[in-house]
Amino acid sequence: MNTLPKELKGRKASEVFLEYANPYLQVYLEEKRKATLDEIKEVLKLPWIVWNAVIMQNKKNKIDFMASIRLAIKNLPMGPHMLIESMMERKLKKYAKYRYMLGDFNLRFDESGQEMILSMETRTVPKVK
Repeated sequence: MNTLPKELKGRKASEVFLEYANPYLQVYLEEKRKATLDEIKEVLKLPWIVWNAVIMQNKKNKIDFMASIRLAIKNLPMGPHMLIESMMERKLKKYAKYRYMLGDFNLRFDESGQEMILSMETRTVPKVK
């Protein structure tokens, strides 16, 4: 049986993640005005990637995940660089106590079609040898 990460202390992982991703999601929604469920899922992938990259970042790891992200965006305009750097900083400063990885997530509407519901798995950080 899987147990929830102790740092959640009664909170849902999806709740913590949406709180973390909210500033970026709000910017997108303000620009887009009307987004589909699939578009919102796509937007949430970037904070999901950054969250997991920050979690996997440690001195024992042979892969520098943060550097990999920076390398992947090196030829993009400055806007994406600033966005990703701010997500990394937000995770390190405001959400540092949440030391679990984010697994698969699903976004759907409730039965009334009025409220979006995010469900999300958590995973333990793999041990690096």
